[in-house]
Amino acid sequence: MLRSSRKIFELLTGCSMLPLLLLLLTAGSVKSEQQHHVWVVEVNSGSEAAVRSIARSHSLDYHGQIPHLRNKFVLRLSGDSPAAQMRRAKRGGLAMHEVVHRSLERHPEVAWVSYQTELTRGKRDFQPVERFSNVKRLSQTDGQQRDVSDFSPSELNHHAESVFTDPLWPRQWYLHDTRTNPNQPKLDLHVIPAWRRNLTGRGVVVAVVDDGLERDHPDLVANYDARASYNYNNNTSDPMPKYVDIEEERHGTRCAGEIAMQANNSHCGVGIAFNARIGGVKILDGRMSDLLEARGLSHALDYVDIYSASWGPTDNGATMEAPGPLASEALETGIRRGRNGKGVIYVWASGNGGAFDDNCNCDGYASSVYTIAVSSATHGLQPPWYSEHCAATLATTFSSGSKSGEKMVSTDLRHQCTTEFTGTSASAPIASGIIALLLEANPSLTYRDVQHAIVWTAEVAPLQHNLGWETNAAGHKFHHQFGFGLFNGAAMVKLVDPAIWRSVPPKRIVELDGWNCRHGWQLGRSRSLRCSLTVEPEVEDRVKYLEHLQLRVNMTYPVRGNLAIFITSPAGTRSQLLTRRKLDKANSGLPSWAFMTVHFWGEEPAGQWTVEIQDQSESSHSGQQGLLERLQLVLHGTETQPDHRARAGGFRSYNRAYNSVKNIIEEDRESVANRLMAYYNRLFDSAQHRGYKNRIRPEPQSWLKIIDNN
Repeated sequence: MLRSSRKIFELLTGCSMLPLLLLLLTAGSVKSEQQHHVWVVEVNSGSEAAVRSIARSHSLDYHGQIPHLRNKFVLRLSGDSPAAQMRRAKRGGLAMHEVVHRSLERHPEVAWVSYQTELTRGKRDFQPVERFSNVKRLSQTDGQQRDVSDFSPSELNHHAESVFTDPLWPRQWYLHDTRTNPNQPKLDLHVIPAWRRNLTGRGVVVAVVDDGLERDHPDLVANYDARASYNYNNNTSDPMPKYVDIEEERHGTRCAGEIAMQANNSHCGVGIAFNARIGGVKILDGRMSDLLEARGLSHALDYVDIYSASWGPTDNGATMEAPGPLASEALETGIRRGRNGKGVIYVWASGNGGAFDDNCNCDGYASSVYTIAVSSATHGLQPPWYSEHCAATLATTFSSGSKSGEKMVSTDLRHQCTTEFTGTSASAPIASGIIALLLEANPSLTYRDVQHAIVWTAEVAPLQHNLGWETNAAGHKFHHQFGFGLFNGAAMVKLVDPAIWRSVPPKRIVELDGWNCRHGWQLGRSRSLRCSLTVEPEVEDRVKYLEHLQLRVNMTYPVRGNLAIFITSPAGTRSQLLTRRKLDKANSGLPSWAFMTVHFWGEEPAGQWTVEIQDQSESSHSGQQGLLERLQLVLHGTETQPDHRARAGGFRSYNRAYNSVKNIIEEDRESVANRLMAYYNRLFDSAQHRGYKNRIRPEPQSWLKIIDNN
């Protein structure tokens, strides 16, 4: 998993190789823009002429303004530096780029400057993997092609196994209910009922931000969108991956296939949004920087609807990184300005660091309030071995488990197919595909509407046998590995029906200080630190119904990985924000880190909140000390109750018959309803016999409604 000497070095030493990198950059010239000394400056006036003047005075090359980011411009060190700068650098013992940086900081027209350093980012799948090469491949003109609109609802409902001509469709166990025993838990994500509504992602644009996209792949070429694509590593419009024997750039192509593989072209499998437009934004081929991430996350912002990202900081149980200032601005700009102000949807893989005791709350991308963090469940409906405990995970789709277990179907390089896609890398694109169906069903949805739809419809029943489920005061069941449960495509598109859906109220944010730590703000290894904060009722004039909650912690501690943090709401709901990470030996503590949890969704914040910080190390407590310098509670939510919640009486309820209804079997809906009714009539008669006289026997029509809803 650790694919470079740099990653191994950082894991073993806890040290950064940045000084070595700067030395190498200073020592020799390089060819691509990302390997030069690069600065991003913010100029107060926003004037291009002013920036060009600044560039000339510093012997820098002007590389334009960053699209969509306010007054941000890119400058690069020229090959020929003036002798005066060289002499100043020599006298001060500074590298050339440091001299330039200090001069830019002092310039009266420069409001902000950032020197671009290298970042380490990892893809969230696993190697080695085998290409699926024994599948018959046909050109798109071979055989008769049929669009989903050519099929009647009854065909899709009763003969889904034979609807699609794609050879790997039978292997896509997570898209159709293949159970022979309806008493077993469901495995499918309820996308076929959405397809029955003729929702296939048409008109929705998804950009996979990754290592490239094989745009001429026969299962992707019909849906490929050049406008949604770009190669920021080489500054070209072509996102094609590299074809090399070691670490081939197949990851982005695999992510894209799960979303938008073409249906009924007798090749590979079926994408969840098989009529969506798909683009590839290439940023993972080479050295990463804050600038490169910002470009990727805001590419074609006025055109793209969904950005799917299956990568992030290294999942080694020792890294703690958040988006830099440019990537942070790109994310915020995306949710404010994208989709004509409704906000683009950022879908993020939650991480594969479970074997290293990692936690995605140490990943500022997955734990951002602007992203949807997606975790994995296996074919056996268990957390996979790589699953991370994380209070920021919103929901779950499927992926691989053991090496010999079922994995995911997708496209692969050289026009091939794979049944070996793995990790949370495979889970996030599935979520992106379902969200594409959602946006086709209701294009007016805001990014927060999408978050609410996921939370309100996620299913627990197939996963409920796993230990760790809790219920918050608003009725939401949650789990530290599964979030609110499995995506339910049919329930999501039904919920947001434009005829009944009302957009959620405007978002409000309240930041609160004033914590009381009864035994002081020092944490010794022999005890935990407990602090409380009372949220006064008048706060609910701004935020009464919670969405995300953040806890900003500024704390010194000699061994960061020993720390565990819990927060408890006034209603008694407890969420673990940070788990102990044994491999994290950093002595930097928690410098203004924002932890995030979704576990209080729908609760009211008024009352006493409690935070507990523990040292959970196993060694003897030998007097290590830490100082909690600041705690800040940040409430995200609404002043009024969202309409969908109000219509349900303000409390989330769950479909107890979820596992009893089979979506794709030969029986028609009436026979399934009759079977269900007979089963529950037996339960009803038993209840009557035991003295429960006030139970109401369900009418036959109610069972048909249950089936139609599932």
